[in-house]
Amino acid sequence: MKVLILGATGNLGSRLVPALLTHGHNVHAFVRSSKKLESLFPTSVYQQITVVHGDATNSISVKKAILDSNCDAVVSTAGVAAIAPWNKSELPKIFRAVLDAVREVGIEKGNALRVWFLGGLGVLHYPGTEQMISN
Repeated sequence: MKVLILGATGNLGSRLVPALLTHGHNVHAFVRSSKKLESLFPTSVYQQITVVHGDATNSISVKKAILDSNCDAVVSTAGVAAIAPWNKSELPKIFRAVLDAVREVGIEKGNALRVWFLGGLGVLHYPGTEQMISN
């Protein structure tokens, strides 16, 4: 299955990417920074990922990524809730953009697209550290 993942550079998404690859899925990572994505994974893993640049708060950008990559499913792990040090949340904008994009693609293709919205606030460590995301 071709899966578009938003938030692949985040705490939860960076764990989901290798899990999806291990289970034979094609991963299309929708990111702002391919350099950040590349820094998170060994070369052997990064080379298996199709990188798609875009703005997760923009439904047109998300829709284009879904259609251009011909994805079967979308997983959004993007948009950490309001916590220090950011003190603001893009989650509502991202949620709305992804939902609108998935709905529009489903209408255009004539069948529903699978979509999951996930979050791991406060329950996971930043990759490679003992620092909890909520601290």
